[in-house]
Amino acid sequence: MKIEFIGFLTLILLVCSSSVSADIVPLGYKYVSYCFEISNIDDFPDYTFIASPVFVNSEYKVIKKNECVGFYKLCSPRVYAIKNSNFYRLQQDMQMRRTRSNMSEYEKYMKSFLQSSNATPSNIKIYSQDQVFFLSPLDKIVEVFRIKNLTDSKLELIKSKVIYTYTDGNTEEKAYISQNIRPRPSRQSILPLVLTIIIEFIILFIFIKKNPFRLLLYSLLINSITLPVATYFYLAFRSYLGIIEILVFLTESLLLKWFLKVEYKRALLISFVANLTTFLLGLIFF
Repeated sequence: MKIEFIGFLTLILLVCSSSVSADIVPLGYKYVSYCFEISNIDDFPDYTFIASPVFVNSEYKVIKKNECVGFYKLCSPRVYAIKNSNFYRLQQDMQMRRTRSNMSEYEKYMKSFLQSSNATPSNIKIYSQDQVFFLSPLDKIVEVFRIKNLTDSKLELIKSKVIYTYTDGNTEEKAYISQNIRPRPSRQSILPLVLTIIIEFIILFIFIKKNPFRLLLYSLLINSITLPVATYFYLAFRSYLGIIEILVFLTESLLLKWFLKVEYKRALLISFVANLTTFLLGLIFF
C-alpha cells in the first residue's frame, strides 16, 4: 500500500512541477531578463519576420535588426517569415477585426493566417530559460539567432551565440558549439549544490538517525551526481522539466537504496520527501 501511495504522490509532484515550474522559481533561484534577436534579418528584405506566442494568447511582435524581442516567460514564441505584401494585408485585416470582432475571432483569424501558406514557421520554438541561482551575478540573457535557410515552405533558424550581462554592467559573449546546449556563463557559483546537499542531509538524518557524517557524505555524493546532470538536461530540454525531476527522484532512490542498505520502498519514501521538501521550500520562499 505504501508503494502505491508514494507512486500517487510522485504523479502529483510530476504534474505540479510541470504546471508551475514555468511560473514559480525553484528553491534558491531568481528570474533574469531574457530576450532574443536575429542577426542577419536584413539579408531578407522581401520578408517581415514576426514572433508569435505558442502557449499563451498574446499579440505578435515584429522582429527588427538590433532589437531584442522579449515575451512573458510562458509564451515560448515561434518565428514566422511573411512576405511583405502578405504582411501588409495581415495588418489591414487585423485592424478591421480589432474594431469589428471580439477577441476570440481576432485570435482565430491570426491562428488561421499563421497556419496558412502565407506564413513560413521556424523550425524551432524559443524558450526563455530565464532562471538562475539567486546569488548569481547574472542580470540579463540575450540569445542571438541566425537565419540559415529561407524558402516559401521552410525557415531554418540556428543559435549563433548568447550574450550575458552581469549586475556590474559587464557583458560576455559565448558562441554555440552544440545547438542543444546553451553555453554557460563563466561567472558561476557552487552554492545551489551546497544548499541542496544540506537540505537533503537533514532529511536523511531525520529518517536514519545515526552516522551523521556518513549521511552527509552520501548526500554530497548523490547530489554531486544528480544535480549537474539535471542542470545539463534542464538547459537542453526545459519543456520536459517535470520528467527531468521525476527521473532525478528515481535515480536518487536507487542510490539511497545502495548507500543506506534499506528496502527500495523506504528509499523511495526518503527520496520523495527530500525532493518534495526542496520543491515546497521553493514555492514558499522563492
